[in-house]
Amino acid sequence: MQKYELLAIIPAIHTDTEVPAIADKVVAIVTAAGGTIVRSENLGKLKLAYPIKHQKHGYYWLVQFDAEGAVVAKIENDLRLSEHVLRHMLTERAEGADKARFQLEAYVSPISEEGFATRKEKPRRKAGEVAPAATSQVAPRGPEMTVEELDKKLDQILEGASENV
Repeated sequence: MQKYELLAIIPAIHTDTEVPAIADKVVAIVTAAGGTIVRSENLGKLKLAYPIKHQKHGYYWLVQFDAEGAVVAKIENDLRLSEHVLRHMLTERAEGADKARFQLEAYVSPISEEGFATRKEKPRRKAGEVAPAATSQVAPRGPEMTVEELDKKLDQILEGASENV
């Protein structure tokens, strides 16, 4: 048997009292496929990074289980078809993960008010101070050419290229 970890997002249209019953349905999908539950934990309600099916918040539910590798595809398919799960992610469980404590943090957009407050500001130059010189080297420009000289040069290059072919 292999060790797996499932993180499911349950839509926030359900109340706090309904969420454990819906999580039991997710656990039932795993056990019906032949998995043995090691841990089932509510990680809380958080704002999603972007709306999913018109939902902006979701309850994160963690399920750790042991199962044969052959049943994972069935579990994935059943969760994908479930109307009670917005998104899910099923991965192999790392050693010691069943004893670890999980803490989720809400996503903060970098262009939001909170994002501006938490972002480090760039050092500002004082009035009259010149910006440091760029480190990249710019190739020196050649002599100015007229359009006729440029046409002659292009013709020479193209004739030389056709002779080499």
